[in-house]
Amino acid sequence: VRDASNRQAGYQGTPEPNQWVGGPALSPAAGSIVLRDASGRVIDSVNYGLLVDPWAAQGGCAAPALQVAGATNRSAGRFPDGADSRSNCDDFHAQAVARVAAAAAVGAENVKVSDVSGFQAGQRIFIDSEPTVIAAVGTPGATILAADTAAGTAVIPIAASFRFRDGQAIVIGAGKNEEKATVAAVTRGRAPTVTVSSPLQFAHTAGEPLTGTGLTLTAALAYAHTLGAPVASQLATPGAPNQSN
Repeated sequence: VRDASNRQAGYQGTPEPNQWVGGPALSPAAGSIVLRDASGRVIDSVNYGLLVDPWAAQGGCAAPALQVAGATNRSAGRFPDGADSRSNCDDFHAQAVARVAAAAAVGAENVKVSDVSGFQAGQRIFIDSEPTVIAAVGTPGATILAADTAAGTAVIPIAASFRFRDGQAIVIGAGKNEEKATVAAVTRGRAPTVTVSSPLQFAHTAGEPLTGTGLTLTAALAYAHTLGAPVASQLATPGAPNQSN
């Protein structure tokens, strides 16, 4: 849903759509859409987020809203493709979406992500456009140590505390001095720290990673993926059969 003359927003790929639907732009929080044929007959309708238009609320409920903090490239669709039980909330689903939280190299079998909500073992996902399958779902988040930390220490200064929670499994360091730990407490603010439940076995230097356990994959990555790359359970496929969910 966009202005065909605007080449700075919306889908710009190939193949080009054979029809443009004009604005106004849809709200990501709530709205309704009605699809009609050339004679004006209703083909399909959906409310999302709220019951904005009760007439378009199949089953008296709404499809999920897409306004999720930090989520982009997220869409909702009928799942399975074409499902129509006459209930928006039963038929429509939104795919799981996250971001790569620490750069992943070619050959990596684990990817650190910003969020693990909605992901599950055995699920096919895409990192950028690379397809892969999840072997195990761990915990989210990634940051770096803000200062050198000695062995035997339990309080670790970090650059950012976002996504870390009490009781969470984490990984500290890399290579020979990599170690696993459990978060006992998180201090937020200008000088955030993570307190682990058992003292560190190794010394770590400022700049080393401290991450969640991420998503473990069934096969090694064929491509490198940078910080911030999208991770999703499905990709939108304009110009092809619906695979947006």
